[in-house]
Amino acid sequence: MSVRPKSKGGSGKDTSGGFQSMNLPSVIFNGIMRQGFKQPTPVQRKTLPIALLGVDLVTMARTGSGKTAAFVIPILAKLLEHSSNGTRCVILSPTRDLALQTLKVVISMSKFTDLRAISIVGGDGMEAQFNDLSSRPDIIVATPGRLAHHLLEVPDFNLQNCEMVVYDEGELRQAKSPERSSTPLQRRYTRANSAALCSH
Repeated sequence: MSVRPKSKGGSGKDTSGGFQSMNLPSVIFNGIMRQGFKQPTPVQRKTLPIALLGVDLVTMARTGSGKTAAFVIPILAKLLEHSSNGTRCVILSPTRDLALQTLKVVISMSKFTDLRAISIVGGDGMEAQFNDLSSRPDIIVATPGRLAHHLLEVPDFNLQNCEMVVYDEGELRQAKSPERSSTPLQRRYTRANSAALCSH
């Protein structure tokens, strides 16, 4: 399903789609309030009810629209608690800076849960990333090149329990590195049952 929010020239009178009406777990709702959100932005209002159902989604929204929270909130609501079964969600970002920015949002919004999130990006030490992976994170925010390296080189690291994949700014990632668009990463997402592509 594809969603493109209307411009702010709409009626702006719909208050029925507030966070309170979405039946979010209290720990997730509290994390949203911690971020300072009072009402969903247009992209959040359109995408959250759909994404919370676990439906595959393509979202297009401009920078600063609240797009990151629009995919982070459903992820946290779905996972909710730490699992020792391995990584259950991967968020792929085209750049290190975007990945680290996304990780900050994930950590802040999951403040009241025991979910574990890490980043796997170029420019960070491999040994530190090995240690992070040993903590069995629920969520990995990664750049595709570094994640692919770990998947290929670390025998006991896989994503067989991954349930959700997000391609943040997917068209930019494809343009930067088309040869990494599907292999070896997508072969490892054999159990993912929900996917979101977010664009700007």
